[in-house]
Amino acid sequence: EEKNAALEKTLINVKSENSLLKTRLDAVEKKQVDLVSSTVKVDESGKVPQSFLPGSYSEFTPEDLQWQSLHMAAAAACAGTTPSNGLHSNRAIPGVAGSTCTEICAGTYFTQCTGTVALMGLRGQVRTVGGHAGLFYRYGCDWRQRSGLGELEY
Repeated sequence: EEKNAALEKTLINVKSENSLLKTRLDAVEKKQVDLVSSTVKVDESGKVPQSFLPGSYSEFTPEDLQWQSLHMAAAAACAGTTPSNGLHSNRAIPGVAGSTCTEICAGTYFTQCTGTVALMGLRGQVRTVGGHAGLFYRYGCDWRQRSGLGELEY
């Protein structure tokens, strides 16, 4: 009879522990469901949907941001060719292969060319003092762009 009482007590303890483990398992499963439902899922191409990305990445593509960086560099380079401020001299306008700045500007509101610049940025971060980030060339207004590397040809 003592043996039966001990077994009965062990059975009660096992049932109690089993019940506690089931409760904990239910809580873990609920957390898992919540986590899965709130996790960003990749699309069919294996990429995170753009709307989940931080900052400007949710509104603009990485390519848009790359173009913006190039446009800022072009505007800065153009500023370096300009002797003064004014309506004729505060815009950077993309070139077209076979055209001159004079020809392109003549077709816009900003009709006076102040110079042509060509830019090339090197990839990656500059990590050494004295390292260079890119190249630039300044040409006159009547220099005819020869290559098809202008923005409008993309």
